[in-house]
Amino acid sequence: MRPTDKTVTAVPAGELVPPVFQNNPGKSAEFVKLKEHPYIKKVCPDFNGCKPETNLADGGDEPICKKICKIAKEYQAETKKTAIARKRDSLLKSMTILLNRNVTRYVGSGKHIKIKFNAKGNSHVVNDYLRGLSGFDKQEMMILDKLLKDALYIRSTEKIKDRKDKIQRFYYFKDKDREIYYNVAEEVRELRNGKVRLDRFLYAITKSIKEK
Repeated sequence: MRPTDKTVTAVPAGELVPPVFQNNPGKSAEFVKLKEHPYIKKVCPDFNGCKPETNLADGGDEPICKKICKIAKEYQAETKKTAIARKRDSLLKSMTILLNRNVTRYVGSGKHIKIKFNAKGNSHVVNDYLRGLSGFDKQEMMILDKLLKDALYIRSTEKIKDRKDKIQRFYYFKDKDREIYYNVAEEVRELRNGKVRLDRFLYAITKSIKEK
């Protein structure tokens, strides 16, 4: 500041702050008013409601809003994927208590089988649950041994061919209270001594089973 004999400057007419900056980023989470800013060309006039399939640019060029919407969708999809991955890891962790448990069930013709739980089967069961297994609570994932013990044995398949894994048969059990089926896989394991062992483990939970 300095003293002067000049005439006092008049207050400028009109708005001192351009409309685009008349914004509180702390409340709107926008640096500028997106609908009014002049800094990026070919932006949808209603940016927040931009539809990716709408081409607003001259000459057939893709508008910036379309690109931004595409990036936003990809980010949302990745975020959702990450959330599902976290949920999946959490469920698998809670099911580790099953790895030391087993259930012995009668499957007809004087035959009993011992059913175990392993990482392969648990992973498949979690996928079944995350796909939307209605009527099944996530807390029940930790007591599948008890549910399988109380389930009703339905039938088994004939020996399966043309599978990439070593599963040769399935045993099906129905939940005692719901239309939910527990699919127990029978897998052939070759031991080092040349002998063969049959491992049975819970492989899937489904709303129905295939007809014979």
